Amino acid sequence: MRIAALILCLAVRCCFAGDLSSPEFLAGLLPAAAAAPAATNIFQENFEGPGYQQSNANGWTDVTSAIDEDYAGTPKLEGDQACRIAPSEFVFAPAPIAPRDEYYFKFRIRPNTLDNTFQFTLSRTGVDDCNIKLQTDGLWIVTHGSIGLATGSTVLVPGTEYFVWGRWVKGSGANGIIQLWVSTVNSLPGAPEIDANTGNGVNQPNLITIQGGNNTDVVIDEIQLRASPIP
Repeated sequence: MRIAALILCLAVRCCFAGDLSSPEFLAGLLPAAAAAPAATNIFQENFEGPGYQQSNANGWTDVTSAIDEDYAGTPKLEGDQACRIAPSEFVFAPAPIAPRDEYYFKFRIRPNTLDNTFQFTLSRTGVDDCNIKLQTDGLWIVTHGSIGLATGSTVLVPGTEYFVWGRWVKGSGANGIIQLWVSTVNSLPGAPEIDANTGNGVNQPNLITIQGGNNTDVVIDEIQLRASPIP
């Protein structure tokens, strides 16, 4: 049946003028290439529906009650709900992840105030191997293991939504990598604003944590973690 279809295609093509050896003609005889499989998230949290989306077996633990995982205020970030870390309390919400030597991550964030710090962390049971901290001056600072490596250049403004991408690679002494991209649009910038390669974090993280200090007020959404780059 396939041979008959090919002969018919050749016959039809021959009825029209054109170069039968042209790339366009030959491409028409070949089956379309299969699409590359879509990258999958190791961990994802969009905060839609009651409570967290992650199950209890691989979900978050609220250490205090100042975190609102059903926040539906406006303007919205993604979907109908997000997660708000309310002011005046310390918040610590870890969730388990599969240990790896390299992670890519992405999230959306809108600081409502910058009265204290907000932190996004990948850690190994109490040891922070990847820490990115939003400071009160609106700048991100990154830490790889115990070494604070660099400060970003984008100043976050309260009330504005930002997209944050990161890459972390485990080191073997003083060669760990951490990179950070920040934008107000959902398009990965060409070059990272933080690109450091002298970190000393040597553990495989098994926890992802969002954390705020006293008077922190931020909204975060669409947290993604992958083994490959996230667009």
